[in-house]
Amino acid sequence: MGKGLPAAMMMATVRAALRASAQVEDLEQSVRLAARVMEAPLEVNQAFVTVFHAVFDVGSGDVHYIDAGHGHARILRGSTAQENLLLRSAPIGMFPDTEFTIGSTNLKPGDTLLVFSDGLLDLRPDLAIKDVLLPADVRRAATAEELI
Repeated sequence: MGKGLPAAMMMATVRAALRASAQVEDLEQSVRLAARVMEAPLEVNQAFVTVFHAVFDVGSGDVHYIDAGHGHARILRGSTAQENLLLRSAPIGMFPDTEFTIGSTNLKPGDTLLVFSDGLLDLRPDLAIKDVLLPADVRRAATAEELI
């Protein structure tokens, strides 16, 4: 969708659709419902949106996610290793009958799921390369505040 006010308004609508549908639907149905809600506005604007939507089970550490074209999700394993979440579906609005694939992973104590927007890539284009390690201070961060 791009940048600026139109993109911000579209993303606010997408977030609202996801939040509303997540209250009554499972993960896949939630994203599918949000995609249906957004279908007409995206078509009119000849646009699509990328989304990372996840459910985290605090008790087990299980994470189930749908990455609809976003591609900027990594797991920091402790302070040294990182994994890219590679399972992706097409962005919302790109194809009318997109199947949204659910990926799964597990977080252990000390792990961090880090999802960032492409706005960060404006500052750090090297992070678009999936094999590039995040800076050491990010990998060692103990809190969300330290990550920022």
